[in-house]
Amino acid sequence: MAKKQIEKGNLLEFRAKRLLFYMGYYAVHNILIKTSNDQFSDEVTDLDVLGIQYTNDFRNSTIWMDCKSGKIKTMERLTWINGVKNYLNIDEVLFIANSKKSALDYASQLNIQIFDQQVFDGIEKRFNINTNNWYGSWNPEIMLSINQQLKEITISGVGIKKISDFITSDYWIYDTFTGIKKTISALRELSRIPYEVLNVTEKQAFKWSVYQLTILLTNSILKVNREVFYLEKTKREEYIDQKLIASDIPINRRNEIFNSAVYLISEKLKNSNPELATTSLDVNVSPPQYAEALNNVVERLISFPKYADDIMRTMDLLFMEFDLLDKPLDKEIINGLLPNYEDNVIGIKIILHFIIGNSGIDKKLYKLLG
Repeated sequence: MAKKQIEKGNLLEFRAKRLLFYMGYYAVHNILIKTSNDQFSDEVTDLDVLGIQYTNDFRNSTIWMDCKSGKIKTMERLTWINGVKNYLNIDEVLFIANSKKSALDYASQLNIQIFDQQVFDGIEKRFNINTNNWYGSWNPEIMLSINQQLKEITISGVGIKKISDFITSDYWIYDTFTGIKKTISALRELSRIPYEVLNVTEKQAFKWSVYQLTILLTNSILKVNREVFYLEKTKREEYIDQKLIASDIPINRRNEIFNSAVYLISEKLKNSNPELATTSLDVNVSPPQYAEALNNVVERLISFPKYADDIMRTMDLLFMEFDLLDKPLDKEIINGLLPNYEDNVIGIKIILHFIIGNSGIDKKLYKLLG
């Protein structure tokens, strides 16, 4: 990386993103956290870099890197970080900032790791990071502007900005199953865009959004796997179907609410017109058409957890370095950074076939399906 002049703060954040990748995390840059996903929501904060990691029984851990390259009030920042950490249930925080001993002691009490850029340099060396390598999603030259490029695509009837907001913010405050449904909806919306009419910059931004949504969907599927990991197959399917229908509201309770509403409306109509005939309504809510296919994905990944071990990190490098930039797969890079690559390819293909079959996204966008 040498062409563009990257601001010091942005460069530090992408170094943090690269470090988390080397530490075994799938890392996301610049997540905007809001109080809710409606139009009246307030912004809480933005997370510089969030790392997500799953074990082979689908338990996950999260790590947040907060990066400050200039002067700050360290003690106040630590108190604020601790509040956000607890609010979002983040497991660990790494805070990059200059600090005095008093700040180190206070950070230790809060279980926050604080270190300066000199220490950061040393940590990069421990992980044998080549500081000249900026692959995939940790390449600031590509990634700093790509979401804005996505927003600038104008296609009549397609909510591009809404999809952008979903990727960078809304997804992160939805529950697991709402996240799955919204991600599939976003992919279906993108499939309506005629790819061939886009210019080079727009095509790259479009592909970035597809790959981001693919990884977010995978994250939600891995969460589902954890929720149902210790259930037998029939119970797993029942659980997933119910959640797809009602998310956090059980089907029986949802039907009770609907029937109560129908009853109240019928009584009001009778009071206004006693001769009015009303009919009863039977509620028969079914899960979405892709429920069976999703159950199959969950079943296959639970049966072979090694397919999913490190899958998001593998997706990240493959999609953002090779698919996005139309590069041939480089086995030297892949083998050096992705120890579970061969198993992950099987898991990735399982998920991609689900996406292709249920979203309308063109399989040509993925080299693994070419």
